[in-house]
Amino acid sequence: MGRMLLLLLFAAGASCASADVTTGKAEQTLNIAVIEDVPSVALGIRLLRAAYKELNIELVIHSFPSRRALLMAEQGVMDGDLFRVEAVGNDTESLVKVPYPLLEGQLFAVTREPVADWKASAQESPQLVAIRRGVIVEEMTAASSGLEPVLTESYAQVNELLERGRVSAALVSEIEGFSPMKHASWSKFHQHAEPVTTFTLYHYLHERHKDLIQPLARILRRLDQSGAKRKILEQTHSESTADTW
Repeated sequence: MGRMLLLLLFAAGASCASADVTTGKAEQTLNIAVIEDVPSVALGIRLLRAAYKELNIELVIHSFPSRRALLMAEQGVMDGDLFRVEAVGNDTESLVKVPYPLLEGQLFAVTREPVADWKASAQESPQLVAIRRGVIVEEMTAASSGLEPVLTESYAQVNELLERGRVSAALVSEIEGFSPMKHASWSKFHQHAEPVTTFTLYHYLHERHKDLIQPLARILRRLDQSGAKRKILEQTHSESTADTW
């Protein structure tokens, strides 16, 4: 009962968030779901705050585990989801993509020792790979590659599994330069130069805010082309610490 009341209160607050872009009369706030404890989230939030500021809209950020964040946005309890890969975001019925990339990422294989072919070096079949729970691009890539994912709650746990030899490799995401490989504790491992895959993250809004989609896309493009996005990226990197991961 208490959880249902909380969801209804969230929905009521979200339903009050509407904007008339054509008249310039903007809402006070939008409630945005984000994935908790992921460093690249800070960069995404800063970029979106800069974009929404031009529409006189303030963002209220709510952190959830990955799948719950998506569910809260899809059900309309939240006004949108910070970012998702297209394969995930486009698979929802009620979320609409802002059609300009928010962030770019790459997925790398990491092994204990440098080997020419990290898949061929595995002793087990199917090959066990450590991935972080909730980083859906890692889960999807493992599944599509015929790998056996070992889910962890943090990259520290991924590190531990790799060090103890419990897995032959790990799949690690790097988003706009944010990667656990930057941490000193990962220096003993080998990151393979060629990414396993690349991906693009887009911002998604609940369909009731579809009037914001094109204005946001234009603003994000302008922030990118003017160099403002690069400045936000550099500032976020300068303020991040090795303990982030």
